[in-house]
Amino acid sequence: MASNAQVRGALLEEAVSWLLKRVGYRVLTSSDEGVIPGGAGLEVQGRGSRHQIDSLAQFDGTPAFMYPLRLLVEAKCLKSPVGIHVVRNAVGVIKDISENYFSFTSRATKSEIQVQRFNYHAAVFSASGFTRPAQQYAIAHQVFLIDYKDIHAIKPLVDTIKGLKIPRRSLKEPGVVSRIRSTFEAVLSGKDWDNQDAFLLHGLALDSLADQVQSIQGSYFAMLQGRWPIHIVSRTPIPPSLFRNKDVLQCRVWGYAGKTWSFTPLGVSQDSDEYFRLEFALPTVIGELVARHSDSPLTIAEIKEEYFSYMILSGEIGGIRRTVRLVLDKEWIESYKGKVRRRN
Repeated sequence: MASNAQVRGALLEEAVSWLLKRVGYRVLTSSDEGVIPGGAGLEVQGRGSRHQIDSLAQFDGTPAFMYPLRLLVEAKCLKSPVGIHVVRNAVGVIKDISENYFSFTSRATKSEIQVQRFNYHAAVFSASGFTRPAQQYAIAHQVFLIDYKDIHAIKPLVDTIKGLKIPRRSLKEPGVVSRIRSTFEAVLSGKDWDNQDAFLLHGLALDSLADQVQSIQGSYFAMLQGRWPIHIVSRTPIPPSLFRNKDVLQCRVWGYAGKTWSFTPLGVSQDSDEYFRLEFALPTVIGELVARHSDSPLTIAEIKEEYFSYMILSGEIGGIRRTVRLVLDKEWIESYKGKVRRRN
Protein backbone atom coordinates (compact mmCIF):
# COMPACT_ATOMS: atom_id res chain seq x y z
CA MET A 1 0.00 0.00 0.00
CA ALA A 2 1.23 3.50 -0.83
CA SER A 3 1.63 6.19 1.83
CA ASN A 4 0.61 9.83 1.98
CA ALA A 5 4.32 10.74 2.23
CA GLN A 6 4.95 8.99 -1.11
CA VAL A 7 2.08 10.87 -2.75
CA ARG A 8 3.28 14.21 -1.40
CA GLY A 9 6.83 13.48 -2.55
CA ALA A 10 5.58 12.52 -6.02
CA LEU A 11 3.62 15.77 -6.35
CA LEU A 12 6.61 17.87 -5.27
CA GLU A 13 8.83 15.90 -7.66
CA GLU A 14 6.55 16.74 -10.59
CA ALA A 15 6.53 20.39 -9.55
CA VAL A 16 10.35 20.39 -9.36
CA SER A 17 10.59 18.71 -12.78
CA TRP A 18 8.37 21.41 -14.26
CA LEU A 19 10.54 24.13 -12.72
CA LEU A 20 13.72 22.42 -13.97
CA LYS A 21 12.35 22.66 -17.50
CA ARG A 22 12.43 26.43 -17.09
CA VAL A 23 16.10 26.22 -16.11
CA GLY A 24 16.90 24.33 -19.30
CA TYR A 25 16.55 20.66 -18.35
CA ARG A 26 14.59 18.14 -20.40
CA VAL A 27 12.64 15.55 -18.42
CA LEU A 28 13.39 12.11 -19.86
CA THR A 29 10.94 9.36 -20.76
CA SER A 30 11.28 5.66 -21.55
CA SER A 31 11.95 6.53 -25.21
CA ASP A 32 15.27 8.21 -24.35
CA GLU A 33 18.56 6.31 -24.65
CA GLY A 34 19.55 4.36 -21.57
CA VAL A 35 16.09 4.69 -19.98
CA ILE A 36 13.97 1.57 -19.54
CA PRO A 37 10.21 1.38 -18.85
CA GLY A 38 9.60 -0.35 -15.53
CA GLY A 39 6.66 -1.57 -13.54
CA ALA A 40 6.69 1.47 -11.24
CA GLY A 41 8.13 4.08 -13.61
CA LEU A 42 11.49 4.60 -15.30
CA GLU A 43 14.50 2.38 -14.75
CA VAL A 44 18.20 2.77 -15.56
CA GLN A 45 20.59 -0.13 -15.92
CA GLY A 46 23.49 -0.07 -13.51
CA ARG A 47 26.57 -2.27 -13.34
CA GLY A 48 24.89 -4.49 -10.77
CA SER A 49 21.15 -4.13 -11.38
CA ARG A 50 18.39 -1.93 -12.70
CA HIS A 51 17.34 1.04 -10.58
CA GLN A 52 13.94 2.67 -10.43
CA ILE A 53 14.24 6.42 -11.03
CA ASP A 54 11.24 8.58 -10.15
CA SER A 55 12.42 11.54 -12.23
CA LEU A 56 15.40 11.89 -14.56
CA ALA A 57 16.35 15.08 -16.39
CA GLN A 58 19.01 15.89 -18.97
CA PHE A 59 20.72 19.22 -19.60
CA ASP A 60 21.19 19.44 -23.35
CA GLY A 61 23.50 22.44 -23.07
CA THR A 62 26.31 20.33 -21.57
CA PRO A 63 29.74 21.98 -22.09
CA ALA A 64 32.23 20.52 -24.55
CA PHE A 65 34.59 17.73 -23.42
CA MET A 66 31.98 16.27 -21.05
CA TYR A 67 29.51 13.44 -21.35
CA PRO A 68 25.87 14.62 -21.46
CA LEU A 69 24.72 15.71 -18.00
CA ARG A 70 21.86 13.76 -16.42
CA LEU A 71 20.29 14.59 -13.07
CA LEU A 72 18.49 12.11 -10.83
CA VAL A 73 15.76 14.07 -9.08
CA GLU A 74 14.29 13.05 -5.74
CA ALA A 75 11.91 15.24 -3.78
CA LYS A 76 10.69 14.83 -0.21
CA CYS A 77 7.75 16.70 1.28
CA LEU A 78 7.98 15.63 4.91
CA LYS A 79 7.25 17.22 8.25
CA SER A 80 10.77 16.48 9.51
CA PRO A 81 14.20 17.00 7.89
CA VAL A 82 15.36 14.47 5.31
CA GLY A 83 17.74 11.92 6.83
CA ILE A 84 21.01 10.38 5.72
CA HIS A 85 19.38 7.20 4.37
CA VAL A 86 17.89 9.15 1.43
CA VAL A 87 21.28 10.60 0.48
CA ARG A 88 23.02 7.26 1.01
CA ASN A 89 20.59 5.60 -1.40
CA ALA A 90 21.21 8.30 -4.02
CA VAL A 91 24.98 7.79 -3.74
CA GLY A 92 24.60 4.05 -4.24
CA VAL A 93 22.41 4.45 -7.31
CA ILE A 94 24.70 7.04 -8.90
CA LYS A 95 27.76 4.88 -8.34
CA ASP A 96 26.16 1.79 -9.89
CA ILE A 97 24.69 3.42 -13.00
CA SER A 98 27.86 5.45 -13.59
CA GLU A 99 29.82 2.18 -13.81
CA ASN A 100 27.63 0.71 -16.53
CA TYR A 101 30.09 -0.11 -19.30
CA PHE A 102 27.89 -2.44 -21.33
CA SER A 103 27.93 -2.67 -25.12
CA PHE A 104 25.39 -3.99 -27.62
CA THR A 105 25.50 -5.52 -31.08
CA SER A 106 24.42 -3.23 -33.91
CA ARG A 107 21.68 -4.71 -36.10
CA ALA A 108 23.03 -2.89 -39.15
CA THR A 109 26.75 -3.62 -38.85
CA LYS A 110 26.66 -6.70 -36.56
CA SER A 111 29.51 -5.11 -34.61
CA GLU A 112 29.75 -4.27 -30.91
CA ILE A 113 28.96 -0.69 -29.91
CA GLN A 114 29.48 0.69 -26.43
CA VAL A 115 26.42 2.11 -24.69
CA GLN A 116 26.32 5.92 -24.55
CA ARG A 117 28.00 7.22 -21.39
CA PHE A 118 26.39 9.95 -19.29
CA ASN A 119 27.63 12.20 -16.52
CA TYR A 120 25.15 11.34 -13.76
CA HIS A 121 24.52 13.48 -10.70
CA ALA A 122 21.85 13.42 -8.02
CA ALA A 123 19.86 16.21 -6.38
CA VAL A 124 17.53 15.84 -3.42
CA PHE A 125 14.90 18.56 -2.99
CA SER A 126 13.36 18.94 0.45
CA ALA A 127 10.45 20.99 1.79
CA SER A 128 11.65 20.53 5.38
CA GLY A 129 15.44 20.78 5.30
CA PHE A 130 18.06 18.07 5.93
CA THR A 131 19.62 16.52 9.02
CA ARG A 132 23.24 17.35 9.72
CA PRO A 133 24.46 13.77 8.94
CA ALA A 134 22.60 13.95 5.60
CA GLN A 135 24.32 17.24 4.77
CA GLN A 136 27.76 15.98 5.75
CA TYR A 137 27.34 12.80 3.71
CA ALA A 138 26.05 14.73 0.70
CA ILE A 139 29.02 17.12 0.74
CA ALA A 140 31.45 14.19 0.92
CA HIS A 141 29.82 12.41 -2.05
CA GLN A 142 28.79 15.42 -4.18
CA VAL A 143 25.05 14.98 -3.92
CA PHE A 144 23.28 18.31 -4.30
CA LEU A 145 20.80 19.18 -1.54
CA ILE A 146 18.19 21.83 -2.37
CA ASP A 147 16.30 23.20 0.63
CA TYR A 148 12.94 24.90 -0.02
CA LYS A 149 12.16 25.45 3.65
CA ASP A 150 11.21 29.10 4.31
CA ILE A 151 11.52 30.10 0.64
CA HIS A 152 8.49 32.37 0.26
CA ALA A 153 7.91 31.86 -3.48
CA ILE A 154 7.35 28.12 -3.10
CA LYS A 155 5.90 28.04 0.42
CA PRO A 156 2.18 28.15 -0.62
CA LEU A 157 2.70 25.12 -2.87
CA VAL A 158 4.61 23.22 -0.18
CA ASP A 159 2.00 24.01 2.47
CA THR A 160 -0.81 22.80 0.20
CA ILE A 161 0.97 19.54 -0.61
CA LYS A 162 1.74 18.93 3.07
CA GLY A 163 -1.94 19.39 3.89
CA LEU A 164 -3.11 16.73 1.43
CA LYS A 165 -4.38 13.49 2.86
CA ILE A 166 -5.40 10.64 0.56
CA PRO A 167 -8.14 8.29 1.79
CA ARG A 168 -6.78 4.93 2.88
CA ARG A 169 -8.94 3.08 0.34
CA SER A 170 -7.36 5.09 -2.49
CA LEU A 171 -3.84 4.36 -1.23
CA LYS A 172 -4.58 0.65 -1.55
CA GLU A 173 -5.29 0.93 -5.29
CA PRO A 174 -2.54 -0.52 -7.54
CA GLY A 175 -0.21 2.08 -9.01
CA VAL A 176 -1.95 5.01 -7.34
CA VAL A 177 1.26 7.04 -6.93
CA SER A 178 2.18 6.60 -10.63
CA ARG A 179 -1.34 7.59 -11.65
CA ILE A 180 -1.26 10.70 -9.50
CA ARG A 181 2.14 11.64 -10.95
CA SER A 182 1.04 11.19 -14.55
CA THR A 183 -2.22 13.07 -13.98
CA PHE A 184 -0.45 16.00 -12.31
CA GLU A 185 2.16 16.11 -15.08
CA ALA A 186 -0.64 16.21 -17.65
CA VAL A 187 -2.42 19.03 -15.83
CA LEU A 188 0.84 21.01 -15.53
CA SER A 189 1.64 20.55 -19.21
CA GLY A 190 -1.89 21.20 -20.45
CA LYS A 191 -2.22 17.68 -21.84
CA ASP A 192 -5.34 15.51 -21.91
CA TRP A 193 -5.58 13.34 -18.83
CA ASP A 194 -7.25 9.98 -18.37
CA ASN A 195 -10.95 10.41 -17.61
CA GLN A 196 -10.89 7.45 -15.25
CA ASP A 197 -8.71 9.48 -12.92
CA ALA A 198 -11.10 12.42 -12.68
CA PHE A 199 -11.28 11.85 -8.92
CA LEU A 200 -7.57 12.61 -8.71
CA LEU A 201 -8.05 16.00 -10.32
CA HIS A 202 -10.90 17.05 -8.08
CA GLY A 203 -10.09 15.12 -4.92
CA LEU A 204 -6.50 16.36 -4.80
CA ALA A 205 -7.23 19.75 -6.38
CA LEU A 206 -4.43 19.12 -8.88
CA ASP A 207 -5.63 22.01 -11.04
CA SER A 208 -5.16 24.35 -8.07
CA LEU A 209 -1.73 22.85 -7.35
CA ALA A 210 -0.77 23.39 -11.00
CA ASP A 211 -1.79 27.05 -10.73
CA GLN A 212 0.51 27.44 -7.72
CA VAL A 213 3.44 25.88 -9.58
CA GLN A 214 2.85 28.00 -12.67
CA SER A 215 2.65 31.17 -10.59
CA ILE A 216 6.38 30.71 -9.92
CA GLN A 217 7.57 32.71 -12.91
CA GLY A 218 11.28 32.60 -12.13
CA SER A 219 13.27 29.36 -11.93
CA TYR A 220 17.07 29.51 -12.07
CA PHE A 221 20.05 27.34 -11.22
CA ALA A 222 22.87 29.19 -9.49
CA MET A 223 26.32 28.50 -8.11
CA LEU A 224 27.03 30.68 -5.10
CA GLN A 225 30.71 31.67 -5.01
CA GLY A 226 31.25 28.97 -7.66
CA ARG A 227 30.89 26.30 -4.94
CA TRP A 228 27.34 25.87 -3.65
CA PRO A 229 24.49 24.86 -5.98
CA ILE A 230 21.19 26.63 -5.42
CA HIS A 231 17.79 26.38 -7.09
CA ILE A 232 16.29 29.85 -7.02
CA VAL A 233 12.54 30.31 -7.44
CA SER A 234 10.72 33.65 -7.55
CA ARG A 235 7.20 34.91 -8.18
CA THR A 236 8.43 37.26 -10.90
CA PRO A 237 11.09 36.58 -13.55
CA ILE A 238 14.33 38.53 -13.81
CA PRO A 239 13.67 41.58 -16.06
CA PRO A 240 15.62 41.12 -19.33
CA SER A 241 16.23 44.88 -19.59
CA LEU A 242 18.79 44.61 -16.77
CA PHE A 243 20.98 42.43 -19.00
CA ARG A 244 20.34 44.05 -22.37
CA ASN A 245 23.98 44.88 -23.06
CA LYS A 246 25.80 43.03 -20.30
CA ASP A 247 26.13 39.74 -18.43
CA VAL A 248 27.20 41.16 -15.05
CA LEU A 249 24.91 42.96 -12.59
CA GLN A 250 25.85 44.74 -9.37
CA CYS A 251 23.66 43.61 -6.47
CA ARG A 252 22.97 43.89 -2.78
CA VAL A 253 22.83 40.84 -0.53
CA TRP A 254 20.20 40.80 2.20
CA GLY A 255 20.26 38.51 5.21
CA TYR A 256 21.26 38.49 8.83
CA ALA A 257 20.53 35.83 11.45
CA GLY A 258 17.93 33.91 9.44
CA LYS A 259 18.59 31.06 7.01
CA THR A 260 16.86 32.72 4.03
CA TRP A 261 18.92 35.35 2.19
CA SER A 262 18.44 37.15 -1.11
CA PHE A 263 20.05 39.09 -3.96
CA THR A 264 18.43 42.33 -5.23
CA PRO A 265 19.64 44.67 -8.01
CA LEU A 266 21.62 47.71 -6.90
CA GLY A 267 19.95 51.08 -7.39
CA VAL A 268 16.53 49.68 -8.37
CA SER A 269 13.56 50.61 -6.16
CA GLN A 270 11.02 48.00 -5.10
CA ASP A 271 8.23 49.68 -7.07
CA SER A 272 10.23 49.54 -10.32
CA ASP A 273 9.45 47.04 -13.08
CA GLU A 274 13.15 46.11 -13.04
CA TYR A 275 13.18 45.07 -9.39
CA PHE A 276 13.62 41.42 -8.38
CA ARG A 277 14.37 39.52 -5.19
CA LEU A 278 16.03 36.11 -5.54
CA GLU A 279 15.67 34.14 -2.31
CA PHE A 280 17.76 31.14 -1.35
CA ALA A 281 18.52 29.02 1.71
CA LEU A 282 22.02 29.38 3.09
CA PRO A 283 24.43 26.51 2.48
CA THR A 284 24.97 24.62 5.75
CA VAL A 285 28.57 25.70 6.26
CA ILE A 286 27.73 29.38 5.84
CA GLY A 287 24.53 29.06 7.88
CA GLU A 288 26.50 27.73 10.85
CA LEU A 289 29.04 30.53 10.45
CA VAL A 290 26.28 33.14 10.42
CA ALA A 291 24.62 31.60 13.50
CA ARG A 292 27.86 31.78 15.49
CA HIS A 293 28.23 35.50 14.75
CA SER A 294 24.61 36.63 14.78
CA ASP A 295 25.40 39.15 17.54
CA SER A 296 27.99 40.96 15.40
CA PRO A 297 26.64 43.03 12.45
CA LEU A 298 30.17 43.81 11.31
CA THR A 299 31.16 40.13 11.16
CA ILE A 300 27.96 39.33 9.23
CA ALA A 301 28.88 42.05 6.73
CA GLU A 302 32.36 40.56 6.37
CA ILE A 303 30.80 37.11 5.82
CA LYS A 304 28.71 38.62 3.01
CA GLU A 305 31.84 40.10 1.49
CA GLU A 306 33.76 36.80 1.66
CA TYR A 307 31.07 34.23 0.83
CA PHE A 308 28.56 36.17 -1.29
CA SER A 309 30.82 38.15 -3.59
CA TYR A 310 29.21 36.63 -6.68
CA MET A 311 26.64 34.17 -7.96
CA ILE A 312 26.64 32.57 -11.42
CA LEU A 313 23.03 32.15 -12.51
CA SER A 314 21.58 30.21 -15.45
CA GLY A 315 18.04 30.15 -16.77
CA GLU A 316 15.62 31.81 -19.14
CA ILE A 317 15.77 35.60 -19.14
CA GLY A 318 13.48 37.33 -21.60
CA GLY A 319 12.82 34.09 -23.46
CA ILE A 320 16.53 33.46 -24.06
CA ARG A 321 18.68 30.94 -22.23
CA ARG A 322 21.30 33.01 -20.40
CA THR A 323 24.17 32.59 -17.96
CA VAL A 324 24.80 35.79 -16.01
CA ARG A 325 26.82 36.90 -13.03
CA LEU A 326 25.36 38.67 -9.99
CA VAL A 327 28.11 40.52 -8.13
CA LEU A 328 28.03 41.98 -4.62
CA ASP A 329 28.61 45.72 -5.02
CA LYS A 330 31.82 46.60 -3.15
CA GLU A 331 30.94 50.25 -2.55
CA TRP A 332 27.60 49.27 -1.02
CA ILE A 333 29.09 46.69 1.37
CA GLU A 334 31.95 49.05 2.36
CA SER A 335 29.42 51.82 3.03
CA TYR A 336 27.38 49.45 5.19
CA LYS A 337 30.47 48.35 7.16
CA GLY A 338 31.36 51.99 7.73
CA LYS A 339 27.91 52.71 9.19
CA VAL A 340 28.23 49.72 11.53
CA ARG A 341 31.65 50.88 12.76
CA ARG A 342 30.36 54.40 13.42
CA ARG A 343 27.41 53.04 15.42
CA ASN A 344 29.81 51.02 17.57
